Amino acid sequence: MSVQHPHAQFNAPDADVAIVSSDNALFKIHSRNLKFNGSLLLNYITKPLDSKDNAFHSEYSNPVLTVLCAFLYPNIDHPTLHDCSIPFVLEVGAAANKCSIPAAIAVCFLRAMTVVQNPQADLTTTLLVFQYLNEFHLEDPNWSMDDMAQRTLGAQTKEAARYLRGVTFFAWSLYKLRWEEITGQQSGYNSGFYPANLVPSFRQQLIVARTHGGLSSSTPMPPSAFWKSLVSWVPSVFLTKHDRFNDATADTCIVSSDGVLFKIHSNNLSFSSDAFALNFDSTSKDDLAFFDEPADVLGILFAFIYPDTVYPTLLDQTIVFVRQLCTAAQKYMIPSAMAVCHARVLCVLWHFCFFCFSSIFFRMSSQDPEASLETCLDALDYLLNFHRDFPSWKPDTLAHRTLGADMALASKHLNALGLFAWTIYKLQWSEKTGSLRQSSSRLHRTQQPQTASVPFPLQLAISNS
Repeated sequence: MSVQHPHAQFNAPDADVAIVSSDNALFKIHSRNLKFNGSLLLNYITKPLDSKDNAFHSEYSNPVLTVLCAFLYPNIDHPTLHDCSIPFVLEVGAAANKCSIPAAIAVCFLRAMTVVQNPQADLTTTLLVFQYLNEFHLEDPNWSMDDMAQRTLGAQTKEAARYLRGVTFFAWSLYKLRWEEITGQQSGYNSGFYPANLVPSFRQQLIVARTHGGLSSSTPMPPSAFWKSLVSWVPSVFLTKHDRFNDATADTCIVSSDGVLFKIHSNNLSFSSDAFALNFDSTSKDDLAFFDEPADVLGILFAFIYPDTVYPTLLDQTIVFVRQLCTAAQKYMIPSAMAVCHARVLCVLWHFCFFCFSSIFFRMSSQDPEASLETCLDALDYLLNFHRDFPSWKPDTLAHRTLGADMALASKHLNALGLFAWTIYKLQWSEKTGSLRQSSSRLHRTQQPQTASVPFPLQLAISNS
């Protein structure tokens, strides 16, 4: 057990709460002060089961706890933190926000505002304050989000990733890429030089990042719940019956998200996967199971549970549809369907690579739907979500061929993780070549995907998502 050193100031003999800092300083605090000024502080400290001294253990260091505890006592001069470094102030501010200590929150915010009001502040400090304000003071009207965001645009992507986190880093990447699409270079991010309707809004990019990151507050009713409520008063006889799966001998009735009735044999369902049973309570003819997938997806998925039929190859399906099918196959644990989906997407990848090798000019790929930018983006998104570790492909190979897409196109074809990684990837290409337009034009002159010299930053996106 580590030796605990009593704190010089917070060591009152009548204090009834003992807190140990991360560097083993022992604080003795009065519970009435905690209750009045820092009611959430105890939520961020733990009490080990084998503790013999009844002390709570905190993740915060001695200096941080010293400042926090000073704000708990009205008879002690509260620190202004004017002589403290900005990183330390922001560390205290983050702890104060989590522990709900209002006076400390206000002082740390005012100290951070000195950086906001100083356009000459160094880039690292500006990034740190920008992350802090976005995390804890997003709606405060006393600072301009766009002004601060513009001041951070001089940072390289790897530098920004060290100081920005999560949705803020995602939004910053989108924001910088949007600026570079307007200016075509990595300098001149001055909103005064461009019409107001062209100047990017960081708040808008924050909304996009939150929406793609699944942080939207709206939760629409699942399609299965809609049809379940509808069928409760509309007889199932009025549902559209599927053309193929409508056998009179089938003993299980399934309704798709768009209201199509499937009649499936329970033996095939139970033999193929145990996951189907989670969607319905029994297999009698009088009960309906409501699935969240549309009829076109279920129509192909159910083909894989009948071994006496020819499995579909999906060559006539788009990658977007293949992804929907694979999502359903993964959900219901149908390995044969997942294998065919993976093979179909890899077929597109190999076709595209062969086409690029055999073409004299990359622009000729627009003549082949299988090698279009849209298909490549869809294939990249699919592989990132379902087959990241497949040995026969590398994300760099495919991602390099999508650099000709703009952010609007990419956001239509990539989900949260894919868009986040792709945005960082394109920014790093821009940083390497010196200009977004130059990186795109160089792409059109590049014949071999292996010449891509920027690794696809998948792990960086995962760590911030």
